[in-house]
Amino acid sequence: MLERVFHSGPPAKGTCSQGDPGTYICACSTGYTAPNTGGTCEEIDECNDNLDNCHADATCTNTEGSFSCACDAGYYGNGVSCLRPPTAPLAVVVSQTTAPAAPETLATRFGVVWSVPGDYGDGRAANNTDRTTLLGYNVVVWCGGGTRAAPILVSRPLRGVERRRVPAHTTSLQLNCSKGDTVSVEVSARNQHVAGPFSAAAEVTAMGLPGAVENVAASKVGLALHVNFQLPEDTGFGNSSSEALLESVAQASTCSAFPRTGKCEFHETVNAGGGSPVVLTGLTNRTVYYVRAFVRNLVGDSPLADTPVILVDYFTLPVLTDESKVRVARPYPPSVVYHVWQNGAKQSNANIALKVFSLPSALTTADAVTGEFQFTTSATTTETKSVSTTASAANSAGSRTIAVPLPDDLPSFCASG
Repeated sequence: MLERVFHSGPPAKGTCSQGDPGTYICACSTGYTAPNTGGTCEEIDECNDNLDNCHADATCTNTEGSFSCACDAGYYGNGVSCLRPPTAPLAVVVSQTTAPAAPETLATRFGVVWSVPGDYGDGRAANNTDRTTLLGYNVVVWCGGGTRAAPILVSRPLRGVERRRVPAHTTSLQLNCSKGDTVSVEVSARNQHVAGPFSAAAEVTAMGLPGAVENVAASKVGLALHVNFQLPEDTGFGNSSSEALLESVAQASTCSAFPRTGKCEFHETVNAGGGSPVVLTGLTNRTVYYVRAFVRNLVGDSPLADTPVILVDYFTLPVLTDESKVRVARPYPPSVVYHVWQNGAKQSNANIALKVFSLPSALTTADAVTGEFQFTTSATTTETKSVSTTASAANSAGSRTIAVPLPDDLPSFCASG
């Protein structure tokens, strides 16, 4: 096959190839045309003849055998597709979430929420089905407020329907900030060709963990246990304001480690806000509980290692009157024994010390306690002697010791006392 170039030197305007015997076929190259049959190939001006595919916001430049497109000033793309930068996202809000690793330097997370820009870069309205799409966002966050200092840049890509139909977006960021720092966030959107300007900075003050509550006390009211406490000096922002607190919590357990499962009894009440008392219900009568209280803010709980624990003897008893009687069937704890008198001779110390562990809510310090001793002087004879004393102050576990003095005029013989 013979082939002949119409034009010497690049680019070739056309080619000629052998056809049937005695004939040949001529064809112009792309970008050229032969206006007359048998004429020469001439260069096409695609720009002038509106044969280009340049974007409306691009400039077409004719070249030998072809053309080129370049986006106009202020637009970005390949000339076939041109977009302006999207405008800044709207309504940017930052908030702090989840618990930190330490109360001072907060290895915590911050949530950011924003609305889509008004213009994605093509000027079309949100309800226009031909509107271009966004590919994602850039989020910048830093501590300390003011100008950007050691910022963290996070890319938030969009996928599927998010690119066109979702009106608002969110992301979560890990950031180490000191308590009280101003946390600043800026967001920019990006389309297929270019990222837009950042939004105005949204700010939030970094909160820390609340401190331990103070002066924990418990009192029985009816069948419930009311746990009172004083708010910590630092509830998260360096002051004792309850506005920083989400919840206040009281727990009671028969074990000092406060396990929620196993053989230990566990009770918990959570109140909204940071006030007290927190009321515990469902406790078992005649049971000693470890009781603690703590508060919770957006960041987390008071450090439990610093949370005071008190012992509370939960005992439900009718209100005592001057004539009320309490029967002590045996001493408490079991290691304390009654002293035995025989033939008028005391066998141990002069007092019978009884730890009345189950009456802290009924007896108070210096309450008068009266009782009787019964002495068996023969198989058929029993003598009764009255005694009186006062209740001692409660110890840390809530019990009171009643030291009962023996009567002076003891029978000359008794088998037991």
